[in-house]
Amino acid sequence: MAIKIPEYISGLEFETKAEKILSYENLRSEEGIAHLKRALTSQDDEIITYYIHNNEGSEYLGSYRYTNSDWSIFTKKNKIETLNHNDFEISFTMNIFEKLDPLIDLDFRKMNNFNGSAIDIYSVSSIDDEQVPNLLGMSINQTSNMGSWWDVIWKDTDSKEKYNDNDLNTIIHEIGHALGLSHPFNDPENEQWSTEDTVMSYNEGPEGWNTWFSKLDILALQSIWGRENDQGFINIDDLSSNFEFLKTGKDTYNIKGDIGVEDITLLEKINFKDKTFVVEDDIKNTFNLIEGVDDITGQLFRLYNTILDRFPDKSGLNYWINMNKRGLVDLKKTSELFMGSEEFLNLYGSNITNENLINQIYLNSLNREPELDGFEYWLNQLESNLLDKADFALSINNSSESRFLFMKNTGTTHLGTLSVENY
Repeated sequence: MAIKIPEYISGLEFETKAEKILSYENLRSEEGIAHLKRALTSQDDEIITYYIHNNEGSEYLGSYRYTNSDWSIFTKKNKIETLNHNDFEISFTMNIFEKLDPLIDLDFRKMNNFNGSAIDIYSVSSIDDEQVPNLLGMSINQTSNMGSWWDVIWKDTDSKEKYNDNDLNTIIHEIGHALGLSHPFNDPENEQWSTEDTVMSYNEGPEGWNTWFSKLDILALQSIWGRENDQGFINIDDLSSNFEFLKTGKDTYNIKGDIGVEDITLLEKINFKDKTFVVEDDIKNTFNLIEGVDDITGQLFRLYNTILDRFPDKSGLNYWINMNKRGLVDLKKTSELFMGSEEFLNLYGSNITNENLINQIYLNSLNREPELDGFEYWLNQLESNLLDKADFALSINNSSESRFLFMKNTGTTHLGTLSVENY
């Protein structure tokens, strides 16, 4: 049976089922995020403490209301019958936090009591809720004069001598709520998604109940808490070509990719699946080679993206700048050489059609597909031999739209650089 969390506890409103594309943004609970941040205010701003309750018997979870500047007044007490966590359940729960630690910019510490812990985890024999029968798990946000925390409750559906993936999924699902995750589109029963897509779904996946966060879950958590950067670097499990480097101020640098825009100004390096970028040398110093949007430096900087779909390497960009400034090649010849390079041929093949070239150059340079009139115009120019492929690439490279995007992303003007805020 899937987990059911009552609306009055989760604070989430359910939407009408519809065909939707699930992204990490649809797995963020702003209410849940805000509550866990409140739990951090009395601790280190990156440390999340958790407590695994391991006593069998009756426990009373308080529910509080704010009266006369005091959270200590109970509106009611919720009685639960707790069970011991067996060794496997303790190990599984601890492993969730241990595996998350190097992925997101939070540090997790296990406590031996609930005095000041941010997440308290209870195993129970049953969960009684009149509004939602057959409840398997609950995540209750608590605030008193002692601070804020989460009470995480999960129902053991068999004996403590056994475990099943459904129970384990319940545990990680409820911990997900405590860390700021929501149900997908606040619609956990939607059959479009299962725990294969996100552990925040109520539906079993084709391989069974997922017992670890999906890729979308991890991206959502990283978008909330940031990637782990305590050692001066971040790891990104993706290709560098799927990311864009930005200079957003005089001394401010960002990266734009799978979780939006991230500040990389103070990082030492970024480790992608295919390569490592040293922030100072490979990114900042490459931006520093730009002398203006219409200067040869700016045109060549853009040409790397337009033709090769990547951020220029400093040594390569510096080489072509010197070659062009010395008159050994011009921009047209550079464009031809880029298109004849092994890198270009590996990307697009040796016989790329005019149609595919137009679509690809638009995507590389302008981050969009061509409009129909533009596509037909450039196709006619190429098919009629009124211009060649290198000339077409340069036309898009130096178009008003391309130049505007370049100025926006690099803080560059016709004359030099400036703060984007003043642009």
